[in-house]
Amino acid sequence: DKNLYALDQETGRELWRAAAADIMTATPALFRDMVVFAAFDGKVQAVSAIDGKPRWSYDAKLAVAGDVVVFRDRVLLGSRSYDLIALDGVTGKELWKPYYWFSWIESPPVVRDGVVYTGSSDATNVYAIGLADGTVRWKTAVPGWSWQRAAVNDEMVIAGTTGAGAFPGPRAGSLVALDRATGAIRWIYLDPPSEEIVAAKKGWGFGASPVIAGDVAYAADLNGRVLAIDLG
Repeated sequence: DKNLYALDQETGRELWRAAAADIMTATPALFRDMVVFAAFDGKVQAVSAIDGKPRWSYDAKLAVAGDVVVFRDRVLLGSRSYDLIALDGVTGKELWKPYYWFSWIESPPVVRDGVVYTGSSDATNVYAIGLADGTVRWKTAVPGWSWQRAAVNDEMVIAGTTGAGAFPGPRAGSLVALDRATGAIRWIYLDPPSEEIVAAKKGWGFGASPVIAGDVAYAADLNGRVLAIDLG
């Protein structure tokens, strides 16, 4: 219904609501005493966590469908305007905005050691972007649409991709392990679709975000399976 709600944790009673002009699929984020949220009209808003009163707003121009992420004093988000955007969390001022050529950015940013990692849609790339200034450290082509949040550890970035069409198709479902420092591909696990999925022209591959625990990556695929992959 185009509202952000604050509820009492013990009772579920509504404390306040803040209106947006369009639907919202992005998970809000907390920054100090504010809640930051975004809608499909491209508007990003920060409101008081106490009473929902406006603090600042920013126009990303087109839909923000992926989660809003806060890291220290930065608010990070991707837009269907093909931009990855960093905002000052206090003022909402734009700090940097690298352009992903013809590609929605709905992969929630992941920050590690001063670098932001995201996937993309039609660009079929995974990107490493400097947190300080928005410069591209590396970008690596992957087999399909990397909509999901990447999993990152000290050495690797694990990205899930989804595909469409007959295997291997123009877009392939896969898990891809990238060297975190250089973006070089260490390995690719292809996840072939069933004949029924291809016949029905459905997507396949990894639609959910992978996670890393120890030396294993876990991922759920669109065939209804959970896989455990040895990172080595």
